[in-house]
Amino acid sequence: EGSGGGDTEGAPKEDKVSGATDGATDEPGKEGDGDADAGADGPSDVRLGDGDCFVGFDLGTSGARMSVVERTPPPSPGGPAGHVEVFAESLKWDGASLRHNDPDHWRRAVDVLLGRCRGQILARVRSVCVSGTSASCVLVDRDGSGATRPARMYNYDITKSGEGDDAAAGRVARLMDRHVPPNHTARAATSSLSKLLLWNEERSV
Repeated sequence: EGSGGGDTEGAPKEDKVSGATDGATDEPGKEGDGDADAGADGPSDVRLGDGDCFVGFDLGTSGARMSVVERTPPPSPGGPAGHVEVFAESLKWDGASLRHNDPDHWRRAVDVLLGRCRGQILARVRSVCVSGTSASCVLVDRDGSGATRPARMYNYDITKSGEGDDAAAGRVARLMDRHVPPNHTARAATSSLSKLLLWNEERSV
Protein backbone atom coordinates (compact mmCIF):
# COMPACT_ATOMS: atom_id res chain seq x y z
CA GLU A 1 0.00 0.00 0.00
CA GLY A 2 1.33 3.42 -0.86
CA SER A 3 2.06 6.17 1.63
CA GLY A 4 0.13 9.42 1.88
CA GLY A 5 1.01 12.42 -0.22
CA GLY A 6 -0.31 11.55 -3.67
CA ASP A 7 -3.39 12.75 -5.55
CA THR A 8 -6.15 14.41 -3.57
CA GLU A 9 -9.12 12.10 -3.01
CA GLY A 10 -11.61 12.39 -5.86
CA ALA A 11 -9.71 15.15 -7.64
CA PRO A 12 -6.66 13.93 -9.61
CA LYS A 13 -4.11 16.68 -10.00
CA GLU A 14 -3.70 18.37 -13.34
CA ASP A 15 -0.48 17.53 -15.12
CA LYS A 16 1.95 20.39 -15.25
CA VAL A 17 5.28 20.31 -17.04
CA SER A 18 8.02 22.79 -16.29
CA GLY A 19 11.54 22.59 -17.55
CA ALA A 20 10.49 20.18 -20.30
CA THR A 21 12.88 19.32 -23.10
CA ASP A 22 12.27 21.42 -26.22
CA GLY A 23 10.21 19.42 -28.68
CA ALA A 24 9.69 16.57 -26.21
CA THR A 25 6.64 14.38 -26.39
CA ASP A 26 4.94 12.31 -23.72
CA GLU A 27 5.67 9.08 -25.56
CA PRO A 28 7.96 6.84 -23.51
CA GLY A 29 11.57 7.11 -24.60
CA LYS A 30 10.75 9.39 -27.52
CA GLU A 31 12.09 12.94 -27.72
CA GLY A 32 11.24 15.62 -30.23
CA ASP A 33 13.56 17.30 -32.71
CA GLY A 34 14.88 19.83 -30.22
CA ASP A 35 18.26 19.79 -28.48
CA ALA A 36 18.06 17.02 -25.89
CA ASP A 37 19.70 19.29 -23.30
CA ALA A 38 17.64 22.38 -24.01
CA GLY A 39 15.72 23.45 -20.94
CA ALA A 40 16.27 20.10 -19.25
CA ASP A 41 17.76 21.60 -16.10
CA GLY A 42 14.47 23.15 -14.96
CA PRO A 43 13.04 26.68 -14.85
CA SER A 44 15.10 29.13 -16.89
CA ASP A 45 15.50 31.56 -13.97
CA VAL A 46 17.15 28.92 -11.74
CA ARG A 47 20.95 28.65 -11.83
CA LEU A 48 22.46 25.31 -10.95
CA GLY A 49 24.77 25.25 -7.98
CA ASP A 50 26.88 22.41 -6.64
CA GLY A 51 24.75 21.36 -3.67
CA ASP A 52 23.23 18.00 -2.89
CA CYS A 53 20.08 17.15 -4.86
CA PHE A 54 16.98 15.19 -3.88
CA VAL A 55 14.54 13.49 -6.28
CA GLY A 56 10.82 13.05 -5.73
CA PHE A 57 8.48 10.86 -7.80
CA ASP A 58 4.68 11.05 -7.65
CA LEU A 59 2.81 8.15 -9.26
CA GLY A 60 -0.88 9.06 -9.38
CA THR A 61 -4.04 8.32 -11.29
CA SER A 62 -3.43 10.93 -13.99
CA GLY A 63 0.29 10.55 -14.55
CA ALA A 64 3.82 10.32 -13.20
CA ARG A 65 5.81 13.32 -12.03
CA MET A 66 9.42 13.94 -11.11
CA SER A 67 10.92 16.88 -9.24
CA VAL A 68 14.51 17.55 -8.23
CA VAL A 69 15.40 20.07 -5.55
CA GLU A 70 18.88 21.30 -4.73
CA ARG A 71 20.05 22.18 -1.23
CA THR A 72 21.17 25.80 -1.01
CA PRO A 73 23.33 27.45 1.66
CA PRO A 74 21.58 28.87 4.74
CA PRO A 75 20.46 32.46 4.18
CA SER A 76 22.05 33.38 7.51
CA PRO A 77 24.96 31.80 9.44
CA GLY A 78 23.79 28.90 11.58
CA GLY A 79 20.33 28.87 9.97
CA PRO A 80 18.66 25.98 8.15
CA ALA A 81 19.58 25.19 4.56
CA GLY A 82 17.17 26.16 1.82
CA HIS A 83 16.05 24.25 -1.28
CA VAL A 84 15.32 25.27 -4.87
CA GLU A 85 13.67 23.17 -7.58
CA VAL A 86 16.09 22.64 -10.46
CA PHE A 87 14.12 20.13 -12.56
CA ALA A 88 10.43 19.23 -12.98
CA GLU A 89 8.78 17.01 -15.56
CA SER A 90 5.66 14.87 -15.91
CA LEU A 91 4.06 12.23 -18.13
CA LYS A 92 0.39 11.44 -18.61
CA TRP A 93 -0.88 7.88 -18.64
CA ASP A 94 -2.11 7.26 -22.18
CA GLY A 95 -3.92 3.97 -21.55
CA ALA A 96 -1.72 2.10 -24.01
CA SER A 97 2.07 2.39 -23.70
CA LEU A 98 1.65 3.88 -20.22
CA ARG A 99 -1.20 2.58 -18.02
CA HIS A 100 -1.94 3.87 -14.55
CA ASN A 101 -2.54 0.40 -13.08
CA ASP A 102 0.47 -1.41 -14.51
CA PRO A 103 3.51 -1.42 -12.14
CA ASP A 104 5.82 -2.22 -15.05
CA HIS A 105 4.61 0.99 -16.70
CA TRP A 106 5.30 2.92 -13.48
CA ARG A 107 8.90 1.75 -13.81
CA ARG A 108 8.95 2.70 -17.49
CA ALA A 109 7.67 6.19 -16.70
CA VAL A 110 10.33 6.67 -14.04
CA ASP A 111 13.01 5.61 -16.55
CA VAL A 112 11.71 8.12 -19.11
CA LEU A 113 11.64 10.95 -16.57
CA LEU A 114 15.16 10.15 -15.37
CA GLY A 115 16.32 10.15 -18.99
CA ARG A 116 15.10 13.73 -19.38
CA CYS A 117 17.18 15.00 -16.47
CA ARG A 118 20.78 16.01 -17.04
CA GLY A 119 23.53 13.82 -15.68
CA GLN A 120 25.15 16.71 -13.83
CA ILE A 121 22.03 16.92 -11.65
CA LEU A 122 21.61 13.16 -11.17
CA ALA A 123 25.28 12.81 -10.18
CA ARG A 124 24.56 14.92 -7.09
CA VAL A 125 21.41 13.08 -5.98
CA ARG A 126 21.60 11.95 -2.35
CA SER A 127 18.15 10.46 -1.82
CA VAL A 128 14.91 9.57 -3.61
CA CYS A 129 11.32 9.77 -2.38
CA VAL A 130 8.40 8.01 -4.08
CA SER A 131 4.89 9.27 -3.28
CA GLY A 132 1.78 7.17 -3.54
CA THR A 133 -1.64 7.41 -1.93
CA SER A 134 -3.21 5.50 0.93
CA ALA A 135 -5.29 2.54 -0.31
CA SER A 136 -3.40 2.23 -3.58
CA CYS A 137 -2.49 -1.46 -3.63
CA VAL A 138 -0.35 -3.86 -5.60
CA LEU A 139 0.25 -7.59 -5.13
CA VAL A 140 3.81 -8.82 -5.58
CA ASP A 141 5.38 -12.26 -5.74
CA ARG A 142 7.04 -13.86 -2.74
CA ASP A 143 10.46 -12.36 -3.35
CA GLY A 144 9.05 -8.91 -4.14
CA SER A 145 10.59 -8.84 -7.61
CA GLY A 146 7.42 -8.27 -9.62
CA ALA A 147 3.70 -7.55 -9.52
CA THR A 148 1.38 -10.51 -9.95
CA ARG A 149 -1.78 -8.57 -10.93
CA PRO A 150 -2.70 -5.07 -12.10
CA ALA A 151 -2.56 -2.45 -9.35
CA ARG A 152 -5.70 -1.01 -7.80
CA MET A 153 -5.39 2.71 -7.22
CA TYR A 154 -6.75 4.69 -4.28
CA ASN A 155 -10.04 5.44 -6.05
CA TYR A 156 -10.71 1.86 -7.20
CA ASP A 157 -14.22 1.00 -5.98
CA ILE A 158 -14.88 -2.74 -5.82
CA THR A 159 -18.61 -2.17 -6.43
CA LYS A 160 -18.15 0.06 -9.49
CA SER A 161 -14.93 -1.09 -11.11
CA GLY A 162 -16.60 -2.76 -14.10
CA GLU A 163 -13.70 -5.23 -14.14
CA GLY A 164 -14.65 -7.93 -11.73
CA ASP A 165 -17.37 -10.27 -10.68
CA ASP A 166 -20.41 -8.66 -8.99
CA ALA A 167 -20.92 -11.87 -7.06
CA ALA A 168 -17.35 -11.65 -5.72
CA ALA A 169 -17.95 -8.07 -4.60
CA GLY A 170 -21.10 -9.25 -2.86
CA ARG A 171 -19.13 -11.92 -1.00
CA VAL A 172 -16.65 -9.28 0.12
CA ALA A 173 -19.49 -7.13 1.44
CA ARG A 174 -20.79 -10.05 3.49
CA LEU A 175 -17.33 -10.71 4.90
CA MET A 176 -17.12 -7.05 5.90
CA ASP A 177 -20.50 -7.26 7.63
CA ARG A 178 -19.37 -10.31 9.55
CA HIS A 179 -15.89 -9.22 10.65
CA VAL A 180 -15.44 -5.42 10.42
CA PRO A 181 -16.99 -3.08 13.01
CA PRO A 182 -19.72 -0.67 11.84
CA ASN A 183 -18.48 2.71 10.60
CA HIS A 184 -14.88 1.48 10.40
CA THR A 185 -12.90 3.00 7.51
CA ALA A 186 -11.92 -0.49 6.34
CA ARG A 187 -15.56 -1.05 5.32
CA ALA A 188 -15.25 1.48 2.47
CA ALA A 189 -15.54 0.01 -1.02
CA THR A 190 -12.23 1.74 -1.85
CA SER A 191 -10.31 0.50 1.21
CA SER A 192 -7.17 -1.62 0.98
CA LEU A 193 -8.94 -4.45 2.78
CA SER A 194 -11.79 -4.42 0.25
CA LYS A 195 -9.35 -4.66 -2.64
CA LEU A 196 -7.37 -7.46 -1.01
CA LEU A 197 -10.50 -9.48 -0.24
CA LEU A 198 -11.78 -9.00 -3.80
CA TRP A 199 -8.48 -10.22 -5.21
CA ASN A 200 -8.75 -13.28 -2.99
CA GLU A 201 -12.33 -13.94 -4.10
CA GLU A 202 -11.32 -13.66 -7.77
CA ARG A 203 -8.29 -15.94 -7.31
CA SER A 204 -6.72 -17.06 -4.08
CA VAL A 205 -3.74 -15.01 -2.99
